[in-house]
Amino acid sequence: MKLEKTLFEAKRKLLHTIAGLFFMMAIYFDMITGFQIFLILVLGVVLSFLVRRYRIPLISKLVESFERKEYIKTFPGKGAIFLVFGILLTYELFEKNLALASIWIITFGDAITSLVRTYYLEIKRLKKKIWFPSIFGFLVSWAGASLFIGPFFGFVASLGGMVAEYLDWEVNKNSVDDNFIIPLAAATSVIIVRKIFNL
Repeated sequence: MKLEKTLFEAKRKLLHTIAGLFFMMAIYFDMITGFQIFLILVLGVVLSFLVRRYRIPLISKLVESFERKEYIKTFPGKGAIFLVFGILLTYELFEKNLALASIWIITFGDAITSLVRTYYLEIKRLKKKIWFPSIFGFLVSWAGASLFIGPFFGFVASLGGMVAEYLDWEVNKNSVDDNFIIPLAAATSVIIVRKIFNL
C-alpha cells in the first residue's frame, strides 16, 4: 500500500512536470500568450465543474488515474488548475526570464521535493513533514533557474520557492495549493532583493 501510494505520486508528478515543461517551452519560444494561458485555465475550471457531475470520455478517466481521492468529488484537477493559474500570473507580472526561472522551480524543484518527501513519509514511515527533501528541490531549482537569471538570482528565487513549498498556506482555513504559491514566491523574492540592494 505504501509503495502503491508512492508510485501514484510519482505518476502525478510526471504529469505535473510534462505540463510545466510544455508551458516553459511555449513561453520561451513565444508560442503562447497570456490570453491563451487564461483560456486554458478557464477550460480547466469548466471541465473540473462538469466532471464532478457527468462522466466525460477520456477526461473522467484521466481524473480517476491522476487525481487524489479526496479531490475527485470536490475539486477534480485542483493541482493542474492552480499550476496554470500560478504560471499565468507569473507570466503576466514578471519579465520573461524571471517567469521562466520561476516556472522551472515549480516544474522541477517542486516535483523532486514532493517525490523525496513522499518516499520518506510512506516508505520510511516517518510521522511528520520533513524539511530536508526541500534541499534536493532547491538544488534542482537553482541549477535550472540560473540558466535564465544567473546563479545569484537563481539562488534567491530557488530559496524563496522552496521555503514557500515547505510552508503550509491557508486562506479561511482552506489550504492554498503550492502550485500557485511557489512560482509567485520565487519571482517575488528576486524582485524584493533587487529593490533592497538596488540591483
